[in-house]
Amino acid sequence: MDIFSFIGLFGAMSMILGAFVMEGGNIAGLLAPTAMMIIFGGTVGCVMTSFPGEEFKHGAMMIKEVFFTKHVNQIEIINKMVELAEKARREGILSLESYVHQDDLHPIFAKGLGLAVDGIEVETMREILEREAFLYETQYIVGAEVFEAAGGFSPTMGVIGTVLGLISVLSNLSDPSSLGPKIAMAFIATFFGVSFANVVWLPFSNKLRNRSKELKNTHDIIIQGILSIQAGENPRVIKDKLNLTLLEKLHH
Repeated sequence: MDIFSFIGLFGAMSMILGAFVMEGGNIAGLLAPTAMMIIFGGTVGCVMTSFPGEEFKHGAMMIKEVFFTKHVNQIEIINKMVELAEKARREGILSLESYVHQDDLHPIFAKGLGLAVDGIEVETMREILEREAFLYETQYIVGAEVFEAAGGFSPTMGVIGTVLGLISVLSNLSDPSSLGPKIAMAFIATFFGVSFANVVWLPFSNKLRNRSKELKNTHDIIIQGILSIQAGENPRVIKDKLNLTLLEKLHH
């Protein structure tokens, strides 16, 4: 579970609503069903129009990855890689076959070990692993694009809701005393549109892009390590190379 995502989302919404209450606002007054219909219905409809059905459904399902993705410990992966390199050097590459089906092993790691044990050529193995890694990373990119699109449409839906509200207000000026509350109600749509874009949708998109970047860094380390094991490199050299790769990724 990513506690920072929960804290960030809850903290941002609490500060916004808390400031509103401190200024004398009434949170119950923000509950406008028509504004919600325009913001959420309009945004979802526009996003559905923008993406193929499978991509839209996949992107919507990626919301769980914002809060519940299990982070991969890259240091542990490097240490495991060195351990297997030492075993392969002592007992041969075929001695690693028992590790291929371990449940706790990263899927790309397990795939690479299987290919190495099968004696697949280096370039072929690199191509297979890089393509499979790309498929994993693309899942997060698709989710990020869906939420980014929602973040773009949401403020526009808010403006549309406000304009429609003002049209309704200005079409009936028979009771001047009611203009203030009606105009305030019209601007609730803008509030929700802008708030959800900048507090929910765009941060979700950024989080998924960062997940994809983190995953790519992990995959690069795994692929480099597997190819080094297959080449029979010294385990100490492999550890130094992977640690340098990790440091380079952290500084970019």
